[in-house]
Amino acid sequence: MNCARCGFAVTEPNKYCPNCGAARPISLQDFVNLEKRTADLLLQYSNRTVTEETYRQNLQDCILADPFGGSWMIDQNTREWQWFDGKKWRKRNPYIPQTEATVTAALKPAGRPRIWLWALIGVGLALILVETAIVGWSGGWLHFGPRQSFAVAALAYRLDDTPPALSLYVGSPMKIRSNCQMVCTILKQLTRGVIASTLV
Repeated sequence: MNCARCGFAVTEPNKYCPNCGAARPISLQDFVNLEKRTADLLLQYSNRTVTEETYRQNLQDCILADPFGGSWMIDQNTREWQWFDGKKWRKRNPYIPQTEATVTAALKPAGRPRIWLWALIGVGLALILVETAIVGWSGGWLHFGPRQSFAVAALAYRLDDTPPALSLYVGSPMKIRSNCQMVCTILKQLTRGVIASTLV
């Protein structure tokens, strides 16, 4: 990490810049390490594995100097972060320096374009278009349009003897008539079944 004042590279164990004496820039990991050290020290003291004198000396090592002239530590009683402004300790939440946040954002992997998703959508649309074209050509939709096709089918239903051009577009009028009769019969039976089930 570089010094905020002079730009000199400051390594992890050094708390101050060897070039200008400014405090080393604080990283998020510094806050995490300080919190862990303080928790370990409190655990040792509460288990009576260290004396009170050793505890007080080690507590001085659990202070983190920031480059703006303040210091950070965790209050032993409330377990909350405290910041020393040069005169008084005040309750304050730690901050993440802007440079680290920028570096962290820059290191995130860029979102990959979802090419496979767009390809899948394109294939789906192509299949729908092909299916529509097949249905249109086989039923005459592309020649007449949907409404005219139904009108021609109704006309073919009425006429037994139709010109060959009509059967090319629509199909055999006899087959259409038998299909329409079959659909009407099925619909009648379904309607009767629904009415009968509602009356019971």
